Amino acid sequence: MPRRPHLSAPPPSAARVRRPVSRRSRGVVACAVALLASIVLAGCSGTSVEPVGAEPLDAAGRAACEAFLADLPSAADGALVTCGAPEPATLEATSECDEVRGVGWFIDPDELSDAESPVTATAIGVRPRVAVVFPPDERGQRSLEVLSALADPVTEHLERVSRCR
Repeated sequence: MPRRPHLSAPPPSAARVRRPVSRRSRGVVACAVALLASIVLAGCSGTSVEPVGAEPLDAAGRAACEAFLADLPSAADGALVTCGAPEPATLEATSECDEVRGVGWFIDPDELSDAESPVTATAIGVRPRVAVVFPPDERGQRSLEVLSALADPVTEHLERVSRCR
């Protein structure tokens, strides 16, 4: 798979991983996770790993993300999951979040008000942060199923730093 050119390559501080559809492809996900530091795509067909402008991850954060991404449940197949995601630009001290199975998720209210918009749910109370992007047709039940399924790997592999407000 050819590598997409970047105008300015951000640091390999985080990765977006599109889960393969089949559980038989777990080795492909492991390959993608192993590439967090190098961002080399050769040999990892079936996944998409891209650097994003996120918070720099130290060794412990990188290890936590690798463990989290390796443990994604099948319910997240096809979801765009980012570990090491930046803080949402619209998040304020008074922002509300929704708790799903003990994990607090923030969604920008402007995204929620536009039914044609994709929405990004960000687990704001854990470090490294996790974000999941849902296209408009996956809002509602599908997004709730994915966020519910992510609760176990989030709480198992990432450090809780705050509760949902």
